[in-house]
Amino acid sequence: MASIDALSQTLASITAIKLDQLQKQKDAYESKKRSLCEEVASETDTAKRAKKLLKGAREIGVLGHKNSEGMDELDEFFDQAEYDSSVTESMLNQYEAQIHGRLQVQTNKYDFASLYGKLVNEWIEAGSSDAGADAGGSPFVVVGREEMHQQRATWEEYVFKAKETDGQAIKAYLEDVFSSKEAKKALGVVREKIERFQKKEWNERQHFSGDTLPSLFKAMLRSDMLTEEKRTTLRGFMENKVVLSEIADVLNMRMTTLESWTWGTPLIVEQRRHLNGRYRFLTDEDLLHSILIYYVGLQWASQFRQLLGVFVDTESVWQPGTNPISKDDMLRRRFFFADNATLRSDSVEANRDEHFRSILLDQLPTSVGEIRASYGSDGCERGDTKPSHVRVVQGLLQRLQADILVQTKLGSDMTVIRSDFKWFGPSVPHSTIFAVLEFFGVDERWRDFFRRVLEATMQFKNDPADSPARTRKRGTLINTPVADFMTESILFCLDYAVNQKAGGTRLYRLHDDTWLWGGAEACSQAWGVMTAFTDIMGLELNMEKTGCVRIAKVGGGDEDAAAPDTLTLPTGDIKWGFLRLDPATGRFLINQGEVDKHIEELRLQLSACRSVLDYIQAWNIYGHRFFSNNFGLPAHCYGRAHIDSMLATFARIQQQLFPSLPGGVGAHLKNMIATRFGGDADSIPDGYLYWPASLGGLGLKNPFIAPLLSRRDAEPDPAALIDTFLADEELDYDRARSHFKSGTTPVSAALADRWGNAYSSGGSSSSLGGRGGTPRREFAHLADQPFPDLEEFGRFRVRTSSALGSVYARLMREPDVAVLSAGRAADGLDMGRAWHALSPYEKWVLRLYHEDMVERFGGVEVVDKGVLPAGLLEMVRGSRFSDGHKQKYLALKVLSADSYGGPKSIFEREILTHLRDGDKSHLGYNYICHLLNDLSIRAPTATTFGAMFDDSMIPYPLMRRFAAQLLAAVDYAHKHCVIHTDIKPDNIFLKFLSRTLIPSYITTHPPPPQDRTSTSYTPLPSTPLDSYYSPPSTSDLPLTLRAPEVLIKASWDEKVDWWNVGALLLELYRAVRMFDGRVPPDGHYAVAEHVAEIVDLFGELPGGLVERGGKR
Repeated sequence: MASIDALSQTLASITAIKLDQLQKQKDAYESKKRSLCEEVASETDTAKRAKKLLKGAREIGVLGHKNSEGMDELDEFFDQAEYDSSVTESMLNQYEAQIHGRLQVQTNKYDFASLYGKLVNEWIEAGSSDAGADAGGSPFVVVGREEMHQQRATWEEYVFKAKETDGQAIKAYLEDVFSSKEAKKALGVVREKIERFQKKEWNERQHFSGDTLPSLFKAMLRSDMLTEEKRTTLRGFMENKVVLSEIADVLNMRMTTLESWTWGTPLIVEQRRHLNGRYRFLTDEDLLHSILIYYVGLQWASQFRQLLGVFVDTESVWQPGTNPISKDDMLRRRFFFADNATLRSDSVEANRDEHFRSILLDQLPTSVGEIRASYGSDGCERGDTKPSHVRVVQGLLQRLQADILVQTKLGSDMTVIRSDFKWFGPSVPHSTIFAVLEFFGVDERWRDFFRRVLEATMQFKNDPADSPARTRKRGTLINTPVADFMTESILFCLDYAVNQKAGGTRLYRLHDDTWLWGGAEACSQAWGVMTAFTDIMGLELNMEKTGCVRIAKVGGGDEDAAAPDTLTLPTGDIKWGFLRLDPATGRFLINQGEVDKHIEELRLQLSACRSVLDYIQAWNIYGHRFFSNNFGLPAHCYGRAHIDSMLATFARIQQQLFPSLPGGVGAHLKNMIATRFGGDADSIPDGYLYWPASLGGLGLKNPFIAPLLSRRDAEPDPAALIDTFLADEELDYDRARSHFKSGTTPVSAALADRWGNAYSSGGSSSSLGGRGGTPRREFAHLADQPFPDLEEFGRFRVRTSSALGSVYARLMREPDVAVLSAGRAADGLDMGRAWHALSPYEKWVLRLYHEDMVERFGGVEVVDKGVLPAGLLEMVRGSRFSDGHKQKYLALKVLSADSYGGPKSIFEREILTHLRDGDKSHLGYNYICHLLNDLSIRAPTATTFGAMFDDSMIPYPLMRRFAAQLLAAVDYAHKHCVIHTDIKPDNIFLKFLSRTLIPSYITTHPPPPQDRTSTSYTPLPSTPLDSYYSPPSTSDLPLTLRAPEVLIKASWDEKVDWWNVGALLLELYRAVRMFDGRVPPDGHYAVAEHVAEIVDLFGELPGGLVERGGKR
């Protein structure tokens, strides 16, 4: 069997046991069923035969409560058949066939439970020793190692080579950007609050406590910054209040000495391949350092988010996205259209403002309690307080598509630019970071701390041990709040620069991924701002991902889409995922060329899978989730045509991967199962492949279902919504003109109260445009002007029209998913799995396949719960297939001292080392559980923790803590009926998360040797198990720590541990022994002397104790 972790071993053991029991149950059942069928076959009377068959089925347990539906009344029917000829032979045959069907159901359950167990065993044996090992635990093979090395070389060129920028020039540039009177005032407020935060608020708050750490750990666990080993450790911490309190104490101590904080040891860099083909460079550091830096970064990031939000919300600081309506236009609209021309809260422009404000500084947390997946993660989990980044960018794409539809339909050309920064994270110059932080008011003390955070020494994980560590001179820590705080501080300046210098243009920015759209001139100005900003900050735009598309208004020609020669705009296609913005149609279309590249990679990933379950998981992650996300989520703005394109592309993917199999991936899997485990592929129901794993199926994901769930409700023609609006708007215009000419323009009460009437007298009090009175003075110049045309009527519709706002909002919504009725698909669902609790996808699967599945298995459960360890399998599969993480469980083997240097020497460590360092190319190398590391703990002459202190006396604060923990541990053992019997210094291990937990005054002084050879320890063999059925009479306790009842060989109980602890605490605290039992002049040990010392200190032993003892 392949080398596997402890969970897999447990799974293998449980599966083997359950399969063995399952086979015995199956054999017994098949024997009974065969005997029953043979017994009833000789009966010629159909009614009697059926009746015997029914009785036998009940006796062998087939028709229990769960499977008795439709069977309970058959006894009465068969009785009726004896007298009533209307119960025909064909009816009886039909009932008999139903009973045989129920008998076959149980056979099917056994067969597929056995198959499931075989699949689990295959998966365990396949292991993960070579499939994706180089990809950091991913199930996928490493594609293009040359690409991996190239990306590492590029990363190192950025990170280890400094780029100096002109800090004074940067600050001068920013002073110009923030030069308006309103901006200066608001910036001053931000700086004042930062000053108060770093000088006063920071020092006054309690940073860590056992109550607050769990929420911090939850946020860390949703990031990609931790290895799986450290993630497991954090989860363990969250369940232990004592540990949380200890960690909080240590972190609070560290917080008081940030001025001297350093990483200490080099950070380990691990290169992990993402599904998109790019490699990420993640660092692994001391866990306490990770917690501390994460917390500090989170505090600063959330503080900056709040303060910059206040800045943006300050009146007149941020330029609006559209020009406000002029006073003259407002008067005309009031006079002719009875329209107060204010910005409506449900208008297009209000919707845009709200959305832009929601994604501005999206990378920064809104609070320290925010929980969200890392940048680049494609999903949300229960407990997340904010949408994932991929979900946010999907919403941005939908908004862009909606804006293109609206603007081009309303007669405006559209220019779209997309870009990002090349290798942004690793390339940001440190001098730029600190210049920007200084501009915002971060003081020298904090800048120095952040400099030490950034300038860490690093080594690659798999490099030779003697490879030199190198210092980071550029870039930030990936996927950490401290990096977000630093980079967003810089990029917010870009957001504001574009707004101020490009006429209020909105730069839609998600981290370093930038989008902007609008008129060609505004986009050209914004692009100029971006290039200037890039140059002065020492960054570089990624021209491979930069593109610009010009889309002509509806009815316009190519000349309308062409940008004037005087404008400077980038070139290239606009792409995201598998989407490409088509200039001709203004629609996002699936880029089939990119799809083809990933089809080939998917083929390679699937071919590398060594088990059926691996294959299913690889398909679910790559063939389903990755493609689905990168096609873009269905939305009304894309229309039904986009969903049809998704479905056609999924069909093409399967056709190219499985050209000879009409059933696609399902047919391929059935053939794979039949080939590996025998049987006929056609005997495996299609539903079994796609059936939810929680109901005993294999859980293969069908990529067609999610698009089909939305297809029916999706808009057939999104542009038709705008056409309808324009037609309604024209009717509104005709009515307004008619009312104006007839003098009956209605005025709402609210409008009249706010603005008064355009005519002061002589006309209806509900008329602004009536001719029966005299126009008010401010409208006098409009009295003889002609009624405006339709173009003027709709000029400010994006600000004033609720109807257009409603159309715009619908375009960006995702279609409603189909609501499927339960029907027989809900048969067999228990109360915990009610139909309404299933996801729409699960409901579709059950409705699609339930007829065949229920017929085969008598209900929706393929395998009865508890028959096989499905839950444990999902947990183990989750660790194997985590994105970029591999969970490891290690076995610790302890060799006793007599294993070396004596007649019992076994040299096991040397043997394991020899095997580990042997021929790695040998076929059998991967099937050995190899030694990872070894260490020696020498006792009793070893250096102990107590020896780290003066005179080997543990200080009171530490001793107090150790004593409480020791007492708690002994009490726990006693409550679980365990007597330790061997509590001594050598058996007390102090577990440190890091040596940095040990106070600096200890680690800076080499501990003196501590000699305890003067005391003799007498080892005793372990007590045989059968002796525990009588009162214990021997103990492993060191002689000097033994209780009186042990010394005199009296029967004893758990109280000996408390004596032991009391004697030990004095030894640890004051470095003296309470008793030693030495007899002068040679100092040999004697029990009588030991007992005499006890009597001298505590008085005579109790008489009853002495009577029970064997020594006087």
